[in-house]
Amino acid sequence: KKIYKSLWNKIDKIHSISNYLLIKANSLFQNHQKPYSIIHPAIDLETFKYIGDNNHFSKKRTTKFLTVARLNWIKGLESTIEAMGILNLKSIDFHYSIVGSGEDKERILFACDNLGILQRVTIYENINHNDVYTHYSNSDLYIQYSHEEGFCNSVLEAQATGIPCIVSNSSGLTENIINNKTGWVVQKNKPTSLAGKIEEILEMSQKEILSIKSNARHRIETKFNLDYQAKLFDRFYD
Repeated sequence: KKIYKSLWNKIDKIHSISNYLLIKANSLFQNHQKPYSIIHPAIDLETFKYIGDNNHFSKKRTTKFLTVARLNWIKGLESTIEAMGILNLKSIDFHYSIVGSGEDKERILFACDNLGILQRVTIYENINHNDVYTHYSNSDLYIQYSHEEGFCNSVLEAQATGIPCIVSNSSGLTENIINNKTGWVVQKNKPTSLAGKIEEILEMSQKEILSIKSNARHRIETKFNLDYQAKLFDRFYD
């Protein structure tokens, strides 16, 4: 139980991937005087190429939703499934793909079956990270409705690819997405709010959606590229 306190006494400097995690650490070790830096995750922009200008969803075809996450309660997947059930009751044509594996697979499938959307949901397990880009590029809307996140690289990857993102307002996700500018932030653990936001987005014009995609990609290129991250780490260790 005292391992973190023991560790804290031995460190010289703190690196955190988000303000949220730093605040959480400070709540455990109050009034510390250790220097720190916030250095966010970064992604390879060559791997996650932007296709947003050519990828528009339409009411005329099935809307494809995507989440990339381990199948664990903290990722809020059951709440996401509940939102999908609401959309299904409103006769919205969609398919929801989840890329990931974990101990909660059966719980998620049970929830899908219980809500009558089992045929509208596919779980892809054991996908190589290099192949995840294919799922991004074939999707219309990315959803990360977690109960808690330090930051979330998957949301960065989706934004870089040009997939508009909806996230919960939990922890580090509010630093990852700028609400109504680079994506949308929704109250966590409220499936009705998530479903309502999805409906709202599906009614938006292509011009509005393209603006969100473009803003997100520009922010990724500016603040979350590997070269920028490397410079910050050089400064951190200087």
